Amino acid sequence: SMNFCFWTQNFEYEDLILFLTSIFLNDAHFFTYENFSNLSYSEFSLKFSPLFSNDDYLVERFRILNELFYITHNVYNKFSEILIVSKYDSQLFLNEITKNFRNYQDHAVYKGTQVFFYKRAQILTCDLNESLKLYYDLNKNNIPNFEVDFFKNFTIKGMSKIELLTSFPDYRVPQVLNSIGILEYSTDLQRKIDNKEILIPGSEEEIEIRSSMIYLINKMANEFKTSLNLLEYEIDWILWQYGEKNLSNLKNHHRATTIFY
Repeated sequence: SMNFCFWTQNFEYEDLILFLTSIFLNDAHFFTYENFSNLSYSEFSLKFSPLFSNDDYLVERFRILNELFYITHNVYNKFSEILIVSKYDSQLFLNEITKNFRNYQDHAVYKGTQVFFYKRAQILTCDLNESLKLYYDLNKNNIPNFEVDFFKNFTIKGMSKIELLTSFPDYRVPQVLNSIGILEYSTDLQRKIDNKEILIPGSEEEIEIRSSMIYLINKMANEFKTSLNLLEYEIDWILWQYGEKNLSNLKNHHRATTIFY
C-alpha cells in the first residue's frame, strides 16, 4: 500500500522494503490495527522520517495505511481471511482487494471508455502467491511467528488462476522498453519525458504509456510461449530487474505524481 511514487524521493522499492523490515524486527506492534487506531500523523511521520525526509505524499501514505488497517479489521478481522473468502483464487482475491480498498482502485477513463490497470493490486496478489509457494516448500518447523495457526493448515501450493494476471504497468518497465527500442513515443511525448516534464495522471499520454506496456508484454508472452513459456508477470519481473540493474544506461522514465504506481 505504500509502494508508489518513489521517484520524487530518489530511492527504490528495495529501500522501502529494508526500512519496513527493520520496523517489523524492532517494533512488531507498530503495524497492528490497535496501534494505528490510536497513532497520530506526527508519530507516524517521526517513525518514517529517516526514509521519507521530504515526501509530499507522506500524509497520503498515512491515510492509506489507516484505511488498510480499518477495513481489514472491520470487514475481515485479519488479512488472512481475505484468502479464505476468495478460496485461494487469484481473481477472486484481486476482486476483494479492488472492491474494498480504495487505494487499489487503479482505473481511468480513456476517450469515453473505462480502463483498468490494477498495478499494485496485481503485485500484491502475485507476491502473496509466491510467498505461499515458498512457505509450502519450507520446513514447517522454520515458519515465522506470524499468523502461525492459519499457515499450519495451509496445504495448497499457491493460488489458482495466477496465469490470468497481466503485467504491472508502472514507470520502470516502459522506461526499459523505450530504452531498448521496443516502445517508441511520439516526438512530443519523448521530448516531455527527456525533459522530465510531469504528465497528468489519467491523461491520454499517461494512459497510453501504461496500456502500451501491457500490450507489448502480452505480445511477448505469446511469442515466447513455445520456447520459454513465461507468464506475463514473469516477463515484467525480468524487465523490471533489468531496469534496476541498468539505470545509468536507460533513458528517462515518464513522471506522473500518482498513488497507483
